[in-house]
Amino acid sequence: MAKQIKEFNLGNDKVRFTRGNQSFDLTLNGVTETFKIFYNYYEGWDSGGQRSGAYIFRPKSDSPKPYSDITKMHYADGATHGIIILQGHTTTTRVYFSKTANEVRNNGILV
Repeated sequence: MAKQIKEFNLGNDKVRFTRGNQSFDLTLNGVTETFKIFYNYYEGWDSGGQRSGAYIFRPKSDSPKPYSDITKMHYADGATHGIIILQGHTTTTRVYFSKTANEVRNNGILV
């Protein structure tokens, strides 16, 4: 898969999404943090045991199974806000952030 990159400038800061490895790079104060996005699930263990009351999830194995990969990326780059939409086979994720000075630095990104 070819990498698809979209970068949003937030004054002295920036948000960059690279679709090829399903990761976000967030650069604030010259320091870059990378966040990866994976959609996985665990199969539940079925021992035929408890059927009511408090439920404790027990996975069948320690290895997650893939649920959905990001197949398309769309974005809107407005004057005051940025939106990245990540479409997968079974998921749609919207990432919203303000481009107002220091907003991401002070309050983060809404997913």
